[in-house]
Amino acid sequence: MTDFLDKPLIEASKVVKATVQVSDLLDYLGILRLDSIEKQKEVIFQSLRDNFCGKADKLEITLNGSKVEVFWMVPKGEREAELLNNEALKLARQREPERAIKTWKKAIDKNGREPDFYYNISLAYIELKDYNRAIEACLETVSMCPVYYKAYFVLGSVYLKNRRFEEAVTFLKKGLLFQADNTMALINLGAASSILKKYDEAIRVFERSIAISPRETRAYLGLAKIYAAQGDFDNANRCFRAVIKLDPNGKLGEIAKRSLHISETNDFEPLSSKNLEDLYAQGYQNFIKGEFTLAAATYEKYLAQRATDADIWASFSACKLYLGEKEKAIEAIQRAISLLPNKAVFRKQAAIIYDACDMATESGLEAQKAIDLGKHDSVTLSILGKSQFAAGKIQESARFLQDAVKQNPNNLSARYYFAMALDKLEQKEAAKEQFEEILWNKTESTLKEKVKIELQKLTK
Repeated sequence: MTDFLDKPLIEASKVVKATVQVSDLLDYLGILRLDSIEKQKEVIFQSLRDNFCGKADKLEITLNGSKVEVFWMVPKGEREAELLNNEALKLARQREPERAIKTWKKAIDKNGREPDFYYNISLAYIELKDYNRAIEACLETVSMCPVYYKAYFVLGSVYLKNRRFEEAVTFLKKGLLFQADNTMALINLGAASSILKKYDEAIRVFERSIAISPRETRAYLGLAKIYAAQGDFDNANRCFRAVIKLDPNGKLGEIAKRSLHISETNDFEPLSSKNLEDLYAQGYQNFIKGEFTLAAATYEKYLAQRATDADIWASFSACKLYLGEKEKAIEAIQRAISLLPNKAVFRKQAAIIYDACDMATESGLEAQKAIDLGKHDSVTLSILGKSQFAAGKIQESARFLQDAVKQNPNNLSARYYFAMALDKLEQKEAAKEQFEEILWNKTESTLKEKVKIELQKLTK
């Protein structure tokens, strides 16, 4: 540990530098604050070594007022490895991620201690929508270099995309320890905390984002949704209006306009107002609170006056699906599609509804249309794969289901049908591995009982 950098050592090393506020570090590590930083210096330095050394040959640490600077170092690698890295970066810029990955792996063969190579590979896997391998590469990056905060932000973003919210929160917080003003990370942390219903924490994070970037529309919208969910309509309206001011003609502004509680009242009992925006706002409020019967009734009144609003037909359809009224859900989403046939999210929603109704042919057709319109997410791919499986197109089914699992390893339905397809293709060991992955997954699922039965069949 030192307060003075060894400049010759720095020049001969690969260096990753990170800066952290002492107060943030103490809070993160759960270390009691003493009267002066100097008194805590030894504890701070040792804690950094214990938690953030990774595979460094040397960790240089300097104390600069209220900040600590950390220099993670390993010897510089061969020049050939850096040339391969430059070649891979060029391929990545040319939108050739697969070739870039192969080239970075060659660079790693020459120098396996360069965290940039693993991080760059993770970004290339994200380009390919192979989120599982992206996570693996990022985890390798931070295992090697725990102060490589950019990798924490990527992990947080990917875990959030895959609805693994607890992991997203963990990694985003770790990244923010070293770059506390990263607005995108703060927005993602606020979103994950909000979904986990950690509203107080989410509010603090969104407000911190606004303090850093006062025109951050997404933070205001995140705050508005939380306040609306809590029934604090005064603050919800204040934030919705801020979104409208910042994005008057954009998508977020439109959401805010339609969500604004014009009546500015907490009374959401049976409706009397004929104002369409009031009706929309009340339906939206009921929907996000999970009061689907009230939301459906409100949307129905709205649609009686404006039957050409495709988005409300889709919201009404979602309410009916939640309420178990599947036929009405189908009718409503069909109305939405008739109004906007090229809206991918409507096609995906239709696929989900048909899948819930065990209408494999219809779900597959809608999923394919959603994909053709650009909706290549895990859920849509999974539904198409299940449809192909039901139609006996096992090879095609396996391809779509494999892609669905790659995008979201926690999509247990996709993994289950992928295993079933592998079994049909006589790839018994591969099927067994997929079934076992479901049992090991921490997510609660009724599929696990079915998996046990299938595993018993495979082991006979």
